Amino acid sequence: MILRRVMERLRKQEWTAVAIEFAIVVLGVFLGLQANNWNQAAIDHRAEAAYLSQLRGDLQRIEGAVRDQIEFERFQGRVAGAVFDLIEHDRSADRGRRIGMGLSQLTMRRTLRMESPTFTDLQSSGNLEIISDPTLRADIISYFFFTRRLEAVI
Repeated sequence: MILRRVMERLRKQEWTAVAIEFAIVVLGVFLGLQANNWNQAAIDHRAEAAYLSQLRGDLQRIEGAVRDQIEFERFQGRVAGAVFDLIEHDRSADRGRRIGMGLSQLTMRRTLRMESPTFTDLQSSGNLEIISDPTLRADIISYFFFTRRLEAVI
């Protein structure tokens, strides 16, 4: 319909009408693209807020796991000290049994896992760019790569 009207005006050499219709079409396309960009920016902003909230929750769980691991290691240190004291100072009849129980306790280990399902999702889906602050994004990436190295060392 629009094309037919434009062709008629071109035949009649109504350049002003052709220019106005062309401007209307270009303006309509521009406004449509701009509205789409605004909508996508709003969607990205909501997704960023959701990811950051999930990351905060993951970090709180990791912090709790690290606290638990520290407490476990302190407990193991106390058990090791008690076993050492038994070896050095205890001369009682059940010394061997008590040392064996303590050494048995020291064989228990816990594996510290500092994983973030949210970071894994962001990384594997290629959505890290959704975090608009480049410094924050770099800090998040650095943190999780550092924790992986630390986890391997522990």
